[in-house]
Amino acid sequence: MYLIKIPKSVKVGGFSYKIRTSKRIDDELKDTHRRGSHSELLREIDIASGSLPQEESCTLIHEILHAVDTVYLNGALEEGQVTSLSNGIHQVLEQLKVRFVL
Repeated sequence: MYLIKIPKSVKVGGFSYKIRTSKRIDDELKDTHRRGSHSELLREIDIASGSLPQEESCTLIHEILHAVDTVYLNGALEEGQVTSLSNGIHQVLEQLKVRFVL
């Protein structure tokens, strides 16, 4: 398995999105029953730690897809579509033995 450390930021369409994780973010996400979040306004992606490594990797892909959707599709995708696409991309990457880790 190729374990790729989740970077501190990622560029989508020329915009830098800061990728954050912390105890405070874990608590905020847990309170809203989510593993991650994306903020177009702040250009931030939050990822909860403490999940299975596969879940953290899939969550990163999911939140990056939200950023891609926002930048390139003006938010046209529904949550279910983002979830389906992120699960599909995650499955392909796992099959190729590629995983993003905190």
